[in-house]
Amino acid sequence: MADFGISIAEKLLEAIGNELIKEVCNMWGYKSQLDDLKETVSTIRKVLLDADARRELSYEERNYIDKLKDAVYDADDLFDEFLTLAELKQLRPLSKRENIYEKVRCFFSSKNQLGQAYRMSRDVKSIKKRLDDIADTHKKFGFSVDYKPIIRRKEKTCSYVDANEIIGRDKDKEAIIKMLLDRNNEEICFMTIVGVGGLGKTALAQLVYDDERINKEFSKNLKFWVCVSDQEGEQFVVKTILCFFQDVVKTELDNIMFVKIHDLMHDVAQEIGREEICVVNRIPSTLGVKIRHVCYIGDSCLENTLGSSKVRSFICRGYGTCVVDVHTQIKNQMCLRVLELSKLDVVKLPDSIGKLQHLRYLNFSENKNLEILPNAITRLHNLLTLILRECSNLRELPKHFSKLIKLRHLDLFGCENLICMPLGLEKLTNLEVLPYFVVGKIASKDDGLEALKSFNRVRGDIWIQVGEHYRKVEGINEGMGGYLKSMKHLMEVRIQFESGCDNSEKVLETLNPPSSVRALYIFYYEGARIPKWGRVMDNWAHSFSHLVHVWLDSCKNLEEMPILSKLPLLKMLTLQFLHELEYMEEIRSNNGGSDTQSTELFFPSLIRLEITYLEKLKGWWKEDSSSLSSEVDDNHCCCLNRRLRFPCLSELLIDGCPNLISFPSCPTIDTLWLRRSNIKLRINIVANTTSEDNNEEIVRNSQLHFLQTDYMGHLKSLPINCLTTLGISGDQEVNVLSQSGKVESDVSEAFERCAHSLQKLEIRRMNNLRRLCGPTGLQHFTALESLTLGYSSSGMVYDEVEEEDEYENDDNNLIWSSIPQNLRSLEFQYLRKVTSLPKAMQYMTTLQDLTLRYCMKLQALPEWIGSFSSLKSLFIYNCPALKSLPEAMPQLTSLQTLTIWNCPALARRCEKPDGEDYPKIKHIPHII
Repeated sequence: MADFGISIAEKLLEAIGNELIKEVCNMWGYKSQLDDLKETVSTIRKVLLDADARRELSYEERNYIDKLKDAVYDADDLFDEFLTLAELKQLRPLSKRENIYEKVRCFFSSKNQLGQAYRMSRDVKSIKKRLDDIADTHKKFGFSVDYKPIIRRKEKTCSYVDANEIIGRDKDKEAIIKMLLDRNNEEICFMTIVGVGGLGKTALAQLVYDDERINKEFSKNLKFWVCVSDQEGEQFVVKTILCFFQDVVKTELDNIMFVKIHDLMHDVAQEIGREEICVVNRIPSTLGVKIRHVCYIGDSCLENTLGSSKVRSFICRGYGTCVVDVHTQIKNQMCLRVLELSKLDVVKLPDSIGKLQHLRYLNFSENKNLEILPNAITRLHNLLTLILRECSNLRELPKHFSKLIKLRHLDLFGCENLICMPLGLEKLTNLEVLPYFVVGKIASKDDGLEALKSFNRVRGDIWIQVGEHYRKVEGINEGMGGYLKSMKHLMEVRIQFESGCDNSEKVLETLNPPSSVRALYIFYYEGARIPKWGRVMDNWAHSFSHLVHVWLDSCKNLEEMPILSKLPLLKMLTLQFLHELEYMEEIRSNNGGSDTQSTELFFPSLIRLEITYLEKLKGWWKEDSSSLSSEVDDNHCCCLNRRLRFPCLSELLIDGCPNLISFPSCPTIDTLWLRRSNIKLRINIVANTTSEDNNEEIVRNSQLHFLQTDYMGHLKSLPINCLTTLGISGDQEVNVLSQSGKVESDVSEAFERCAHSLQKLEIRRMNNLRRLCGPTGLQHFTALESLTLGYSSSGMVYDEVEEEDEYENDDNNLIWSSIPQNLRSLEFQYLRKVTSLPKAMQYMTTLQDLTLRYCMKLQALPEWIGSFSSLKSLFIYNCPALKSLPEAMPQLTSLQTLTIWNCPALARRCEKPDGEDYPKIKHIPHII
């Protein structure tokens, strides 16, 4: 229970020892009081450590420690204010040479230095007396000031062990591993190995930790080795293994975004801090006197205020509809260090926020209607973190924002209406986090980008938005530019231009990202080429060798690309809307040398490649006239395409490239999108082969499992025998997808090649498709689990016939009755002519998920839906003609979730408890 008090006492000792505090105390003649206070606080710290080491405390002992902690907290508040005033030079003593007018003016001013000093002297004496009175009685309760931590008597261990040196532990090891890998056992949270010293407990743990099966099941982020050694008491164990986290979320650059503390550790932490931490979904009318930290999470308006004036942290997170009166909540909370009021529809901040002189952390993120910050916020001298993320209507920051000289974290990401950064921002040299920076949205004489030179501590990512009014750069003079070059800790740089920005090529050159950057994104750039940034060669393998992701988007005039194919670490390349680009690189300058050398240097690490709407793109390489004669045709490029290949590429998306007909080999492709492209384009899945040759080798070595295309002809040229997901959209020439034995087209034959592997089939925007398949239906697609039909006429679902007997004999009716029994998910979307579901669907008794989206004329669900005995989820979205649910709904005993969106009439009938259809669905656990 003394944990928090110990940390505050240590912080207080640090403040007392501050050189500025010592200087001011010496000037005012009460340095001796400061020395005495330091000794008292040191004694208190030892008492708190002694109390923390004890397993149990009596009621009297706990009460004594609480009083001690309260006094330490108050002393910390006092010295934090003391240090703040000293740093602001409000405690400077008056010179004897200052005339009486100056002394009187100073005495009666709002920042009366003499009065401030007198008050501080009085308060220091008062708090010292209070601390002395409490600390002097520690012996009465048996607490020691000679606290010494238990000395480790055993060497630290690590997780490695030589398995050959361990004998007789195989059965124990196997038993533990079996329990750890048992997916049916949800009870195991931790496991204890108990035994006398020297029995081999550590060795056994090491064997389990290093076992290959454990390594395969638990990634490196889920395994930790901690040596607790001979330390006494559970508290040490908790503190030591508190680095234990779960649900680690990383960015595409492998940086950790956030982690969730392990449930066990979360419970322990709550137990330790239960007397000082309060987590609620409504603010109680009164808080406990010991509460120092309050967290509110809810969607209702705050009816009560924080009664306690001792609260140091107030975190309030709403859901966008919760309204809060900021002034009412904070007016009495002068001890606040942390204040978060996010997602609360805050429109305006009060001037009283400037009185929170202890504040270190301020978070107003996702308050969409907040337009301006008060000037009073610049009085928060101790502020380290200011988060205004996603305050999308925020227009400007206060004029004297540069007074916040201690600021380290300024998050303006998502503040898209911010018109400019405040003047003097370059004074904030302590900034370490600055994810968004904007210039040029309004006319200005200042070079707003110049401030970036001062932020050499900034790390992580930065998004720079250059508006149309940024016209400062007319020429690059000595000392100008290199604005980002000094930011050695940057990981990700995004540069975005607004339409109309003059000289975007020169502006981009002045920015000059650091060579250590791992991701570089350039949007709406209007230059014809990317600057070389002072480098002799345009080879980014030399300039930006650490790049992992490159993204060029909407650079409409770009004609030449830097050399990217030699980047050793590049994993993702995204190229979108580069309307003038015809070739990626020149052959001779990029890929000279032997075939083996060229292959090794061609995108050695690239995993994902996206090429979208490059309308003029013809191929990867542009012929170099100095090395090839003008008569050389496309055959040379085709040969080069086969010789050079992407050695690691697993995802490829090509969309909107009608002139692209050749492409390097992709032997490791797993996922492929081909849309709105030339039908002559062939993607070589196996290296050194063409799509026409060596078909057996292509099939044997193919790794292709996912394909999305708008041209069924691609199925003929690709090895799809291992395909698990197929999406077909927009091919208007196909009438029947599969003839099932009546091989009337190459397309049908190709489609049937994946019958035994295909698990998910999506068919959209094929208006001429009248049949899914022929007489035997889809029953030979034995692996099919998910089927989606959408954006088409009703012919895909059933033929529009008038007579019932004709309907019963219809081929597509036979399709539904012959659907393989392993189908689990069925979705209809944008089938605007469908008025009812095919009758033969009633035989699909293994169906678990049924989704109906934008079936605008669907009038009713059939009564036979009750035969869907396995159905777990029913999702109905935007089906306005659907007015009611069938009487058979109670028969769906397996149904767990019913979701109804944008179906007004149906939603009213399903309202709880009086809706007419509610009795039919009240057995369903989740109704949305």
